[in-house]
Amino acid sequence: LFAFWLSNANAGIYVDKIEHPKKVVVFKIQGSISHTDVSAFQNALNQIKNDGYQIKLNSVVLDSNGGSGTEAVAIGKIIRKEKLNTYVGPKHNCHSACVFILSSGIIRMAYGDVSVHRGTLYEDYPIENLEESLKTLDTEMLNHLFEMGMATQLIDAIRVTPFWTVWTLDEKEKRRWGLHGTERYYEELWFRTT
Repeated sequence: LFAFWLSNANAGIYVDKIEHPKKVVVFKIQGSISHTDVSAFQNALNQIKNDGYQIKLNSVVLDSNGGSGTEAVAIGKIIRKEKLNTYVGPKHNCHSACVFILSSGIIRMAYGDVSVHRGTLYEDYPIENLEESLKTLDTEMLNHLFEMGMATQLIDAIRVTPFWTVWTLDEKEKRRWGLHGTERYYEELWFRTT
């Protein structure tokens, strides 16, 4: 087992190549999601394809306490475009902005802790721009979840939970709200073609 690693000081995009007759990798996002992770994620994905590897379970493994919501949405859009799945292992976490990545999988497997809260801006963000910027941030983030097929209950849980605390989803909420399951369109397609 050896790893290809792209990261900054806070987060990492990892590609672990597995010794296997078929060329297989484990593709992971760990740590805090930051502004450099979108390009690191895309570069790693390109490298996997160029080297002829397959991603194990076609899934991006998540273990993150969140970070930049904007960057998480951008990574999520890549995941959906590439028709990848997302996976949170039983001992892993997907908190805060990580949910925007988790929700983007075609098949979403959320076995670990998943928690949400409202987005916020950095403390030094100019107060005169705060109200408009928060409205824009909320609109972008919540529209992404809607586009990914998430239930309105998930969106409501995010909207009503202040950023200094979290709403940890139980197993029923993960399933009912769409964070553990299959994207509806792809599920329909699968049933019609098999």
